[in-house]
Amino acid sequence: MRRHYLRSDPFGLFDGDDGMSTTEYAIGTIAAAAFAAVLYVIVTGDGIVDALTGLVRDALDFKR
Repeated sequence: MRRHYLRSDPFGLFDGDDGMSTTEYAIGTIAAAAFAAVLYVIVTGDGIVDALTGLVRDALDFKR
């Protein structure tokens, strides 16, 4: 007997898919690690560090 209440797929297109497989977890983990590496390279670049340093200096030197 199938339960039809609280279904995330009202049309029954994905009835055999109970969750992510190990391969999907692995691909998701690799994608997240690659995204983190790209963000690390961007944030640790000289341009970002200089911009953040300038922003903090401007905020601290603010005079009315």
